[in-house]
Amino acid sequence: MKVNFETALGSYRIQRFPLRAQQPLQAWDAADELLLNTLVAEYSERLKSTESRVLLVNDQFGALATALRAQRPDCWSDSTMSHAATEFNLHENVDSVDAGKYGFTAISSVSDLNGYYDLVLIKVPKTLALLEQQLTMLSGHITESTLVIAGGMTKHIHNSTVGLFETLVGPTRTSRATKKARLIFSEPKLNDADSPAPHLIESRYQCEPLHAELISYANGFSRERLDIGARAMLQALDKYPIPMGNNIADFGCGNGVLGLYALQKRLSQPAARVASASAAVSISFIDESYMAIAAAQKNFERLHGGLSVESEILQPDSSQQAANDEFDSVAEIDDGAKLEYEAKAEHSGDQYINVAFVAQEGIAAKKHKRYDWILCNPPFHIGNTTDTSVAKRMFQQSFQALQRNGQLWVVANRHLDYPDTIQSLFKNHQIIFSNTKFVVILAVKK
Repeated sequence: MKVNFETALGSYRIQRFPLRAQQPLQAWDAADELLLNTLVAEYSERLKSTESRVLLVNDQFGALATALRAQRPDCWSDSTMSHAATEFNLHENVDSVDAGKYGFTAISSVSDLNGYYDLVLIKVPKTLALLEQQLTMLSGHITESTLVIAGGMTKHIHNSTVGLFETLVGPTRTSRATKKARLIFSEPKLNDADSPAPHLIESRYQCEPLHAELISYANGFSRERLDIGARAMLQALDKYPIPMGNNIADFGCGNGVLGLYALQKRLSQPAARVASASAAVSISFIDESYMAIAAAQKNFERLHGGLSVESEILQPDSSQQAANDEFDSVAEIDDGAKLEYEAKAEHSGDQYINVAFVAQEGIAAKKHKRYDWILCNPPFHIGNTTDTSVAKRMFQQSFQALQRNGQLWVVANRHLDYPDTIQSLFKNHQIIFSNTKFVVILAVKK
């Protein structure tokens, strides 16, 4: 696959994440090219000053950040994988002697922006709700002189997309299509009236198996209802004996529904009642989406109230994805770009839960903490593209992260070849639940 990204600002080597030996998809699209080429052709003065503040929104693999590395842009994204890819690709295109001149700041989607920006470049996301959330939060960080340009493929730009820019930014026009890509130009029109501080927009639905209302945020999958794949896994949890191990992970957790129900089932077993925190049931909610982790944390707190949750800032780690992990980091991290939350809750006098909420791409295989049980409802899309490589990588990582005799439970669409992939890794698998659309696969690490 093509890796040389040719633009009016130069040629760059940009790779798609997760890295693969034979990657069929390239790491940018025609909208990335059109954004940069238009910026150079029509707004070159914006790039002359290194003092200009630049914000890049949804720069999926760092193609824009790499080309604009001299501006040291802020990169605002809901994807930890995007931030890791940006760090990797930027390093690949910066000589070690010039490393101090270039960089970027990773900002999570759930973090507030700081100050005002001179230039904002937006890649139009797949989810209209995410765009609404981002434009709402952006409104307090642009002025009438801010240049706001969005880019996307024409099939993803609709009247509703343009309408959001009109409503939340200001007068808006679109460009002609070039290579099936189009730009959106929006002129900020500031409202003098005081407006409430932007907040994360919640969607809510009643989850009957949990007898609770769950929330999701703007980039959450199936935000307004329990998705049918997750429902299939919950049915499997009701019908099949669950593992007795104390260390559980909900990998690719979304809003945490699978982990919350698995924890409920585990705590309902008599053996789950323990006398000390050292024998506590532990659960980790892991997702590469910052919004997913924030939603999982909030849902856990709603079901297991009274927690005091502490947060720790972690550096982004692209070394798990890249072959070369010897380079110096070129990324700066804001206070919310990568978070790990840990808490302890006491229940009924003698039940304890240790819980972690981890925003990262992948699951770590730690020698001192391997899992007894991993549940997984993996995605088979990256952005707007169908791609099962992420799911298959999740299975490989799960195998490494499990204890001996640990179990992996996966829910998947029937048409996907996941049973074969899991069989090749674990040398065993069984279908423990199926319906017309989904199967739930169980594999044991021998």
